[in-house]
Amino acid sequence: TMRPPSPFEGCGAPTPPVRSRSARGRMGTKMKIRLMWMAGVALALVLPAEAKDQTGAKIVLGVLGVVLLLVPPVVFYLAGRVRAKAAQAQNWASAGGTVTAVSVEHHRGQRHGGQRRNAFFVPKIAYRFQVGRQEFTGKRLKFGPVSFRSHEKALAAIADYRVDGPITVRYDSNNPADNVVKAEADTRNLTLMAWIFVGLDVVLAAVAAAALLGKG
Repeated sequence: TMRPPSPFEGCGAPTPPVRSRSARGRMGTKMKIRLMWMAGVALALVLPAEAKDQTGAKIVLGVLGVVLLLVPPVVFYLAGRVRAKAAQAQNWASAGGTVTAVSVEHHRGQRHGGQRRNAFFVPKIAYRFQVGRQEFTGKRLKFGPVSFRSHEKALAAIADYRVDGPITVRYDSNNPADNVVKAEADTRNLTLMAWIFVGLDVVLAAVAAAALLGKG
């Protein structure tokens, strides 16, 4: 498999290494969302029919409905917390540091028909900095799960950083171990998950309404 050409090539700077990680070791967020969606739809279609004569199935369906109703507000809340943390970090102190590692991690996704789907790329960075006489380290580019479907976009996210090069780090003055490079939030995956579950809630509501109308 040929890797897409890097925007770093030909500019006199080393290209950040691409580390591959199989889906067997770590399943991507979007794949997890898709599997939960499929499982939820399957349960939504099967359990109502079973629930006509089985009290246990009715209970399971009720619990499933409650859980699915709770997921979207919880995920939206978490996304809000990430954005609030990024806004708070804009007022944090800053310090100069040194980049110790920079790379792009390639998650290969699942194999379907000889091809891998749902692959994504995660920009990685590590750095060290000093506050007073104490040294701290960090690995956070920004707040939230940062990933891209494109190798080029992942490279662009760390294009300004080189190993042993300078970096500016923002840190909580009360806890310098809580630090970040960019006081920004990436909530795309969380928001996507929330809206998918909203859609699943709509499906369940439609199935329940159809079941009630059928009894009428």
